[in-house]
Amino acid sequence: MLLHVLQRVISGIHTLQKTLFYRDFANETLALLDNEEAIAKHPEYGYLRRMSYDKDFYFSDQITPQMLQDLYTSNTDNRIAYEYMMASDLQVYDVSKNELLLSPILRQDSIYETYPVFSADGHSIYFCAARALPQGSQQLDSIRYNLCRIDFDPATGNFGTHIDTIINAEAQHKSVSFPRPSYDGKFLCYTLSD
Repeated sequence: MLLHVLQRVISGIHTLQKTLFYRDFANETLALLDNEEAIAKHPEYGYLRRMSYDKDFYFSDQITPQMLQDLYTSNTDNRIAYEYMMASDLQVYDVSKNELLLSPILRQDSIYETYPVFSADGHSIYFCAARALPQGSQQLDSIRYNLCRIDFDPATGNFGTHIDTIINAEAQHKSVSFPRPSYDGKFLCYTLSD
């Protein structure tokens, strides 16, 4: 199947070689086929290749922070991944009103928040929070996330006035991720890592 698709793409590029406006593009593209060195030197394709993952991965919106960290770790020149990773404020989107519900204590530049999840009754939000890196720092392995909770009133969309630290993983030189409360509200599962 892949070979068939590749043959059709190459056929399309050969057709473009016969046109006035796309001839140069087609010739340049054909010259890149099976030429890894030329691709690496190309200003656009080389850049895209350097910014992409260098290993297999799978996509899930539940692991976006890990995906961004892997993307940045594989190439520390990837400023886009870095900026997305560092811009982590907790927000709730009210679908019925088409509005973002925000809390000033969850919008601090000095704290990264990630992995939010509602409690079983919807009256709390569990999330992971860490101290922000100093401006310009690239020491991602020094970030340590604690497990935190904030009250939330689903009827009004208001957040509580303080954040509770449930697990202070930073004090143990560990990091918490992926909090998941049980459906009956009796248990809270999370991942603790170095």
